[in-house]
Amino acid sequence: MLKVLYVISMAVAFSMEVNKVALPFFLKYEIAIAWIVIAMIERHGLIKSYELNQFRLFLTPIVFAFFYTIVIWIVNTPEYLTAHYYSRLISNLGCMLVIAICAIMVCLLFGKDVIKLSFWALILTIGFNFIVVFREYGSALMMTYLKNVFSLSQFAYGTTISNISYGLEIHDATFAMGIFLVYFIFYEDASVEKKILHIIATLIGSYLGFKRNELIAIVVVTVVAIVFIRKKSKDFLKTSQILGFGMFIVGMLYAMLIKNIDIVPAFVKILDIARINLYHFLSGEYTISPFYLGKGYSYINQRLGIETNLLNTSHTDLVRVYIEMGIYGFGLWIWYYFVNIPRKLYMEYSEKAGKFFLMGTFYVFSTYFLDNTLMLFDNQFIYYLIPLALCYKEREPKVVETHKVQRRIKQ
Repeated sequence: MLKVLYVISMAVAFSMEVNKVALPFFLKYEIAIAWIVIAMIERHGLIKSYELNQFRLFLTPIVFAFFYTIVIWIVNTPEYLTAHYYSRLISNLGCMLVIAICAIMVCLLFGKDVIKLSFWALILTIGFNFIVVFREYGSALMMTYLKNVFSLSQFAYGTTISNISYGLEIHDATFAMGIFLVYFIFYEDASVEKKILHIIATLIGSYLGFKRNELIAIVVVTVVAIVFIRKKSKDFLKTSQILGFGMFIVGMLYAMLIKNIDIVPAFVKILDIARINLYHFLSGEYTISPFYLGKGYSYINQRLGIETNLLNTSHTDLVRVYIEMGIYGFGLWIWYYFVNIPRKLYMEYSEKAGKFFLMGTFYVFSTYFLDNTLMLFDNQFIYYLIPLALCYKEREPKVVETHKVQRRIKQ
């Protein structure tokens, strides 16, 4: 009964919107908090020492972002800083804390089963939205959309096909599907028939909410997985360091590109006018320098909320983090997710968990170049959830056996 309740409630939480109608923003976080409480009750409030390590591992960067921002705002107060920026900081990082804690707690509650439960919740989210859109527009128009999904730019904004596209384009669930696709292709431990079924269901979900950035991210992570991560390596730490350093260099080059966007006409041509105007605005908010320390986490999105003539989010989380956290915070952010977390999971919990987290990190960072997925509930929740669940057997943490062995050795 608890599993059924989880699937239904998380299907609601995963629903960013239904046919362009947005659900209450904090509903998903209220559901997540409810599951944190349920998990605590089911476990009688007990958190074991090795479980606390997971909390430290995943919550540390969020706590660091808060205190770093406070220091920046005290030492070098940015222009426009008001009380609204502090409330935005607390709400943004508070939401990220809830996502991470919920992912950990439901893994403690359901073990490895939480992967398939969350997958079917996501399928329910996308399926229900599809039914609502289908009922409004009918089969003929839906078939026209599905046939032209790769060339939707030929349909002007406001046309029926364009409206169908926006109705089906639930960003959050679609990006999360990409993470599941990577898991099913490379790491699911199931029969060939079941793997094929899951891959087909995931591809359909991704196709319905078609996002080009997701497709690019899947291609990138597949290449990285085949060339680096899937190989049997004696030095996983070295591999993660190389990939992390490569991402830092690429990230800095991309920040330079946005800073000097007009000197690369080929890049400008692939952008719409709204993004071009947005990136011009962002380019005036930072410098490329070893002395650039940032403007504090959440600063840019709060600024964009004030600028009524621009998109209200950065549409490039990679550059946003550089602007807000500075060059050293940017570097630490990449190191922590590319090196530190994969290494800890690999060495202390599960080789599979460590490798998948590194693959998931490549996937989500690939989406950060041109989108706002860092704060998306579904995307971040599944990104944390799957590698955490891979530390477990069907119900019990694999690390329980490890700790028992360590105690016997000490005795």
